[in-house]
Amino acid sequence: MSIAKKPVVKKKVVKKPVVKETEYHLVISLNDEVFEFNTDDLRESILSVEPEFLRTKVILKVTKDGKTLDRMTPIEPIETLAGFKIFKKYNPSHRYAGGHDIAGGVGLDSSASVFIDFSTIPAQVVGTYNSNEILPEAFGDEIVREANIFGGCLIAPENNKFDQTILKAQQLGAKLYTSAGKIIKIHQVAPQTFGWNTNSLTKSTMLSGLREAIESGLLELNDKDLINEAKYYSRNDMIDRDVDIRLATRHNDLLMACCIAWQMNQHARPSKPLMEYSFDDLKESNEAI
Repeated sequence: MSIAKKPVVKKKVVKKPVVKETEYHLVISLNDEVFEFNTDDLRESILSVEPEFLRTKVILKVTKDGKTLDRMTPIEPIETLAGFKIFKKYNPSHRYAGGHDIAGGVGLDSSASVFIDFSTIPAQVVGTYNSNEILPEAFGDEIVREANIFGGCLIAPENNKFDQTILKAQQLGAKLYTSAGKIIKIHQVAPQTFGWNTNSLTKSTMLSGLREAIESGLLELNDKDLINEAKYYSRNDMIDRDVDIRLATRHNDLLMACCIAWQMNQHARPSKPLMEYSFDDLKESNEAI
């Protein structure tokens, strides 16, 4: 007598829906009360709060999950003025600053500018320029022209080699980044140095600062050429060597300008005084979120 086998019933596997991780997470503390926002409700929530809330520096932490440099998407400039690419509209209530890498204008390395808006979350590269033919003195005129598009904002040209650029910018009344120079005598008042000095110490600081900003999602590069430079940058490219200048081209000028611009985060100030802010300005200031 044969025993009939029970039919095997296959269990139906129910796939769990894939929940996309939030791209941004913002933690705000105000008067000992903590507020948390994610990507979906961040913009709506910020625009709904009181203006006085927005005016306070209360941002403690901004993190970004899963978006690396490889996934950073370039955008098209909204306008290009004589080679200067503009990616975002100017807002007088925002804090802007520019960093500038200067070359000799002999068809090798480029003189480059990068401007950053520090008032959005994340910060945005709003303007870029590069040319390997512009002479250092003419680049001083160019820098001032670019800065005036963003309200005559703070600029930080590299001061290592080509003084003509900084002298020209000074003559035109630019708002130049300054630092204290070296004191060589006792009781001597520290001289004022204009521009950003790139050396073995500051180079490491500004490169790691920019890398941390990109990895943490604190900065969007926006420019296709700048993103490519950041992707293919090699530390060995930045080792200073005494070689024939005719053979030395590094092709990371936009990246170095961006590094300098990012260092201006703590120094940039809005062109419009705080008391002149309107609620419309504050609403506009969060359009990039």
